[in-house]
Order: sequence, then structure tokens, then C-alpha cells
Amino acid sequence: MASSLRTVFILSLGLSLLFTPTLAGIALIRDTCKYATVHRNLCFQVLLSKRESQRADAQGLAKIALKIAHDNASKLSAELVELHDKAEDMSDLQQCLEECLRQYEDAMEQLDDASVAVDTRKYREAAQWVSVAQGDVRLCQVGCKSVPEYKNMLTKQNSNVGRLCSITASILRSLAVKH
Repeated sequence: MASSLRTVFILSLGLSLLFTPTLAGIALIRDTCKYATVHRNLCFQVLLSKRESQRADAQGLAKIALKIAHDNASKLSAELVELHDKAEDMSDLQQCLEECLRQYEDAMEQLDDASVAVDTRKYREAAQWVSVAQGDVRLCQVGCKSVPEYKNMLTKQNSNVGRLCSITASILRSLAVKH
């Protein structure tokens, strides 16, 4: 009985240490997010929410930020496809969604290119790819501004993807200066 309690205690302690953020990890996340001046708090929240970021180096944090931006763009792209399929043929909304889909496909490709650049430590190039992706997200937003249905449906998600790209580009620019 005592040995099984000791095993449970040791296992619980080990698991809590594994999932507890390290002070060094939190400090690096905070230091990294200071470059995301406009969205510093969001940067900290997003990176801290990913367990792997608490043990990552600066390059690892950049990769995590890229993945988060890509995942959010991919999720929104899937929503765009769904909404496009439900929209009336040749409506302003359908045309807007088609254009946004093209923009998001481009943005996801550019985020993939940025990831490859990070893998080879070409941070300036990666930041440029992310900035271009952010521009595509912005084009989607601006291009559909006149469509009232779009504004109600996707403005918030589109803005979130834009903010995530901004954070990622800031992190990458800081890495380019350091390396």
C-alpha cells in the first residue's frame, strides 16, 4: 500500500513538473513578445498556451508562432469554403469569399515558405514571407468591406489571423537582428 502511494506521488510530481512552466521559459516568452509591441499581451498569452513553447529556444518560439498563425489561417480557410458553398450563386458575398479563399491559400503557402526559411535560419526572409501573408489577410478584409454579411461573419477571425501574423513577423525580425 505504501509503495503504491509512493508511486502515485512520484508520478503526480513528475507530471506536474512536466506541465509546469519553467521560469526560464516564461522569461524567454516574455522577452520574445516584447518585440510584438502592438500585440505584446496576445503574443504572451498565445505562446504561453502552448506547452512546447515553455521549453523552446527563440527559434522554437518563432516556429510555434508560425504554426499558430498557419493553423488559424487554415481554420478560417475551411470556414470560407463552407460559407462559399452556402452562399447564393454570383452574389457579392460568394465573390468576396472566392477572393478571400485565394488570398488565404496564398497566405498559407507563404507561411509554409516562412517556416522553411526559419529552418535554415533565414529569419529576415521568413519575416518577409509572413508580412506578405499578412498583406493577403488584409486584402481579404479590405476586399470584402462593402459586403455586410461578411463583416458580421468573419471580420473578427480575419483580424485574429492578421494579429498572429504581425506577432510572428515581429518575432522573426527580432531574430534577424540577433543573428
